Amino acid sequence: MSDATAPAAAVHQPPPLRRGTKIALVLVLGLGWAIALSWLIWAALYHANPAVRGTLVGYEVTSDRSVAVRYEIVRKAGVTAECVIRSRAADGSEVGRRLIVIPPGPDRRIARTEVLTTTGRAITGEIRECRAAAGR
Repeated sequence: MSDATAPAAAVHQPPPLRRGTKIALVLVLGLGWAIALSWLIWAALYHANPAVRGTLVGYEVTSDRSVAVRYEIVRKAGVTAECVIRSRAADGSEVGRRLIVIPPGPDRRIARTEVLTTTGRAITGEIRECRAAAGR
């Protein structure tokens, strides 16, 4: 017999868990998984259906100092929508920006065209951000 092999009796085994401890462990782990899964489902559903959603329909550069931005807003009933439209130059710099506030009303879908005055030649028009107004 060599020194490299240890007899089977020398291997240390932890004591087995009692039945009550096993049940408590399974319950705690199950509850943790249930809470985590519930939060994940809630977060996915909440962010998949925001109170206000803006979509760029199109834009047209009308001159060296203006761009017409066409957009559509979809919102939940009774929500004041705030959307930022902007335009950018060929180098990517922002040459125009405006905050659009749409008060609450019966229409869920609102389609509009805004002519945005720019400080230079724009090549794009876009919706930067749309959200429900805070405190309104």
